[in-house]
Amino acid sequence: QKNIASSCIDISDGIFQDLGHLLNASRVGAQVEWKLLPIDRALIKKKPTAGMIGFGEDYELLFTVPKSNLKRLSPIEKEITRIGEITSKGLIVLDKNGKEMNITNVGYSHFT
Repeated sequence: QKNIASSCIDISDGIFQDLGHLLNASRVGAQVEWKLLPIDRALIKKKPTAGMIGFGEDYELLFTVPKSNLKRLSPIEKEITRIGEITSKGLIVLDKNGKEMNITNVGYSHFT
């Protein structure tokens, strides 16, 4: 199907780094929930840190879908993971208790 996603990026440089690129290009923000991220079971039991999943080499696609298109995802819903939603500005990652995490300087940067 065509025209479902409104944006898409690979996360090979880390989910937070590449999500930041997508948000900056789109001039929007996002709220991501740690408990929704597809994290290895062994890591889920530990205290969450952005470094657990944020440094890259994931080779997955991160995409946004307008609420009006969510039903169109049903044929592939078992193959995708909803991790949060788009907001007006900023990037907030909530830990498993709903508390904001520090995710600055996490990910691979080609220019540093």
